[in-house]
Amino acid sequence: MAIFSGRYGSVDGISQIQNWSIDWTMADNPHSNSFTKAGKQRDTGVQDWTGSFTSEGVLSNVKMSSFELKCQTGGPTFGGNGVEYSGSAIYTQIGISADISQAGRVIISCSFSGNGPLSRGTSGSNDTITPQILYAKDCVVKLGGSVIDWQQFNFTITNEVQTYVGASTVDNEGNVWTHRYPGLYDCSGLLTCTNSEIIGENGMMGELSIVCGGTNLLQISNVRLLSTSGISADPSSGALLGYTANLGMCAHDDSGQLGVLKLFDSQIWPETAV
Repeated sequence: MAIFSGRYGSVDGISQIQNWSIDWTMADNPHSNSFTKAGKQRDTGVQDWTGSFTSEGVLSNVKMSSFELKCQTGGPTFGGNGVEYSGSAIYTQIGISADISQAGRVIISCSFSGNGPLSRGTSGSNDTITPQILYAKDCVVKLGGSVIDWQQFNFTITNEVQTYVGASTVDNEGNVWTHRYPGLYDCSGLLTCTNSEIIGENGMMGELSIVCGGTNLLQISNVRLLSTSGISADPSSGALLGYTANLGMCAHDDSGQLGVLKLFDSQIWPETAV
């Protein structure tokens, strides 16, 4: 058996992958009967797979319904054949974060779950996509139209997926796989600021937008300021003022006007008619 590192690993269609992982599981089904002579027998249980990846690249055509996912290990040499794990998947979480104090990149962290069988094959695919560089220092954060003097942000979009196992989820080999459907959508996050007064009163609502260069990272029409923590002053050290704002998405404003949730210009919510 060939032994090689994952240094050429990639996810098909997504650039600048830092890492990916998949957990392939099967439900334990222990039982005994008169024939097993006081021993445990295990039959093939319901199979499932979940995973995650971290990227420094833009997610194109993001949707929270099922999509085809291909995770590749890469081979011993660039472009050489490695293992490819593929199947229909659905995003359960997508997070974007940045820390301007570290002068680093914007990081995209995604969690997904399988929607049916996981296939295993070979592939020589590697990342050859021209990268779109997203530096934290280039991000402009606005709340209610006002530019925020931010230091760190971390926002997560969640999809409360629903699971289903039934007669229709049995594959041609007789294996039973977990299937999933989109659920409720939400987005919340933290915004850490220094050298400034708090951004507003708890309960206030406004539009949040994060733009990096010419790329629209995140847009939430209506977010509410849920809490403000760490408001402090330290005369003993002369440290700058600082605080962390906790923000949460609202489906509509206080007058009942529905909003919108977009990630990389892809509309996550509300879903558009097909």
